[in-house]
Amino acid sequence: LDRFDRHRGPVTCVAGIPGRQAAVSSGYDSAVGIVDFENDVIDLLGYHHHLVNRVVVNHSGSLAATCSSDYSIGLWDLNTLQRVRTLQGHWDDVEDFTFVDDKTGISVSRDRRIFIWNLETGAVQRVLEKHDRDVLSVEYDKGKIYTSGDDMTLRQWDLESGELLRTWGPFEVETDTCAIDPLNDRVILGSDDGDIRIYD
Repeated sequence: LDRFDRHRGPVTCVAGIPGRQAAVSSGYDSAVGIVDFENDVIDLLGYHHHLVNRVVVNHSGSLAATCSSDYSIGLWDLNTLQRVRTLQGHWDDVEDFTFVDDKTGISVSRDRRIFIWNLETGAVQRVLEKHDRDVLSVEYDKGKIYTSGDDMTLRQWDLESGELLRTWGPFEVETDTCAIDPLNDRVILGSDDGDIRIYD
């Protein structure tokens, strides 16, 4: 078997590992890699059964999550470099994931659903269903979940209750990505019209 020294197709995402000169990468080749910047090498963590859309790393730098078009999320131990769990339950492409902490994570999918996961057991703790089309982006901050997608809305949810707290939109274009500005307690929305919208 050939040594893995590069992705064999577009790289979809790269996420830095806190406290290390390293990052995790994902690609259309279904591969998940780990890049060592000190030694200028990339090694293979493993594969999904379809392209990998996104990779995120938890705050402690111990765990990575990969979202795939094989409808699953892979959890990877960044100390042992092993896959520790596969989260299954979505019935369409998984587009994004965020860590609440080392025990809880949130995923969004083109099946229009938001899953809150127990990462220790792999069980789905709650399913949130209010989006009318594909959900493409998720962020978490201070007990609140933020999601956006092809239904042209940005939504805020309460993590503990699952209640939908607020909806921005619908806008005139799809809302493909959102992010949190933690210093100013703001949410930032990226849209297909090229605009960036900021909400307090």
